Order: sequence, then C-alpha cells, then structure tokens
Amino acid sequence: MQTNDRDYVIKENDVIIENITMSSAAGGGEIPIASAVSSIGFYENIFSPFITGTMTFIDGTGFLRKFPVIGREFVTITFRSPLDPEVKTITLRVCGQASKLSDKTKRVSIATLRLISLAGYYDLTRKFSKSFKGTNARIASDIVAEEYNGAVLDADETNGVYQYAFPYKRPSEMINQLCNLSYKDPDGVDTGYVFYETLSGFKFKNLSELYLQPEVDFFTNTKVNRPNSEMDDLTYSTHVARSLSYGKEFDRPKQILSGGFSSKEILFDITRKDIQTFNTSYITDSFVPRLESDTMKPIVSANETESYSQSDIEMVNDCTSRYDEGYNDNFSVNRFKKINHALHNDTQRSIEISGNSKLEAGQTVSLQIMKDDTNTEVENEGESNPQESTKYLIKGLHHRIYLKADKSDEYKTSLELVRNFRGEPVPTSQNFSEEQ
Repeated sequence: MQTNDRDYVIKENDVIIENITMSSAAGGGEIPIASAVSSIGFYENIFSPFITGTMTFIDGTGFLRKFPVIGREFVTITFRSPLDPEVKTITLRVCGQASKLSDKTKRVSIATLRLISLAGYYDLTRKFSKSFKGTNARIASDIVAEEYNGAVLDADETNGVYQYAFPYKRPSEMINQLCNLSYKDPDGVDTGYVFYETLSGFKFKNLSELYLQPEVDFFTNTKVNRPNSEMDDLTYSTHVARSLSYGKEFDRPKQILSGGFSSKEILFDITRKDIQTFNTSYITDSFVPRLESDTMKPIVSANETESYSQSDIEMVNDCTSRYDEGYNDNFSVNRFKKINHALHNDTQRSIEISGNSKLEAGQTVSLQIMKDDTNTEVENEGESNPQESTKYLIKGLHHRIYLKADKSDEYKTSLELVRNFRGEPVPTSQNFSEEQ
C-alpha cells in the first residue's frame, strides 16, 4: 500500500494503512498479506499487562498450505488515523487459531487467528525466582528492562524503599504484586497501581491519579453540537459516538463485600505478640472525598451507612522490618487498595467512535451525554446532562480495522469508559411527590 501523508478526513471511519506483513521465527523474510486480511484488531486494558488481538484471514490461493501458520508467526501493521500525525507500528505474535471455516463453493478458507504482543508471549515462557531492593517503581522498571528486551517503563513514582523475594513467578506476576503494594501519598490512600501495555509502551501507573489527568479529546452522543464553525462535518464526525451503552453501575453488593466502603484490617506479629487494628472508611479515608473537587464528587454521602459498617475484615501477618531498619513495611495499605479497585468503575460507559490511533488505555476523555428530557427543560437548563457529562478514564479500548477489496478500508475504535466519582453531589434528600 502507498504511504499517504494527508492530515484530513475524507470519509467516516477513515484510516491510512501503510502495510501489513507476516513473518516467521523460522526465517524467510516478510510477506505482504494485506490483500488477504479481512480485519485485524487489538485490545488494550489497564488491568491487562499485554496487548492482545485477533486477525481474520481469507485464503483463496492456498497460502495457509504453502505457509503453514502454527504459532511462530509475526504480524506487523503500520497505520494511523488521518488526524494523527504519528504513524503507529505494532508487531504481534500468532498464538492460536480461534476458528476456521471453509466455503467449498468459493474455494476459500476463513481463519481467525489469536494474537499477543511479543513481550506477552515471552512472559509465558519465563518463570524464575529473584530478589529485589529499591522503590517499587524502580524494581518494576528493572524487571521490564531485563525481561522485555530493554523496554522502557513509563512509571509513576512510588513511596518507600522495600526488599522483596519473588519465588518462581513470571515477570508480569512480580510487577502485578508490586501494583497491589504501591502508593504515592504518604498515608497510602492512593494505594493500587496498574501495569499495562499500549501502542506507546509499558505503563506502571497510580490508578487514582489516572482520573486526574487532563482530557486528551472529547466525544458526544449528538450530531448537532459542533463546538466551532471551523470544524467541518467529517472532522466533527470523529467526535460523535456511533453507539453509547451503559454497563453495570453502582454494584453495591460487590463493592461492599470487596471492602470498597469500609473495612477492618488486623495486623498481628506472633514473634512480638503485637496486634494492631486499622478501621477504614470511604468518606474519611478514600482518595475521591479527600480531593474536595468541584467536578469529582463522592459516590455516596457521609450520611449513608456503607462507610461505617466494616463489611470486610482481614487478618494479616505483619512481617516487621525490625531486622533491617533500612526498609519500609507496606502490609497495612491493602485496605486502601480495596477501595480504589472496588470503586474504580462505579460508572461505566461504552462508546464506538471513528478509528482514532491517538487514543490509548489509561488516558482520559470528556464525554458529553445529552439529557433525556422535555424541550422546555433543555431550553432552560441546556442539553448536556451535568451528572453524566464529565471526564472518564479509558479503562480499555479496541482498535479494529476492516480491509476491503475496493480499498474502502474502515477503522473503528471502541472505548470502555469508567469513573470512580459523580458529576454532581449525592442528593441529601429526595421528594418523589413533585410533578415530573
């Protein structure tokens, strides 16, 4: 395919594909396969350490017979959305065949292949024991550099210096264990990091602080609110959600049982015969209520019982640092991690937009959702729903490119959006007798 350097949109779901090739660990060079690929897609998620994907391959020339695909092949795609000046290249390894169909009337086979990033495949083959000393961010960076071919980790800073011994774990398992014990705030209220891979590389990020980032783009579910006259219809169409769906929300039973609102942690040291008790409440100890933000409001009010019921109680063996005072302990921070993980997706939205290669998991976007209301209310108070129209974190995203014989290729991006706060304060009282 010819390189295209245009920076404007010529149709909805526009995409610029420079090349798609396949190669093998057995050698033989690269083979262009774009003409045989029906679609290719890959998935990022802040709770998944590696990029995964699928590719649908249509074989009508005996390619799969002449070039057997058995799980040692590499697929490389170079592409971008027109409004993204940076060309993206990703290489994934074939790790399985999800399905294969044969159409004898047309003499073609349709195979769907499973893909995983190169680091993800390598991680499957590595399991070892090793000890580390340092900050959690430094240890995570060292593991990534040593195990993933010198990759550089984009890591948030962490508090404290620690010493760990990991017995027979994969590199990703070691880093995920560090995620559960990492925090920046000296009090530990922001405990809980996430380790994930995007097109721009590996990330080791504080989950709570991801919500505080500035938005990288905006999206809306209406076609009539163009923000300025300089934006043409096709450019504006890249900001319009083709679909908007609501996922599970405020799953209180799961959140309560997971210690999302209140918990008690009992630390005991059998050698010193010492017991410590820590009571944790969402209202007094959680990251969001402490912000006192004008735009990020707590998901429950201080008057509700969830924050005081101690629905989760855990006993932990306190491995003290008395034998080596040069290192810190982080055994009492799990209670904060429970809050941040259990409530990270209190609100969930899924949207499908025109393909956008600038977006990646872990970024934030502004989502403007229109009111379901009468014309009078809209005229008096505006079209946007103030409770739902806020910043959202991209928890996961799915890039999918569809290739067509007439070269009218299409590119779509699906976003899983979450937030751990409300756009408006929880009402302290409600009157259902008012006229609706």
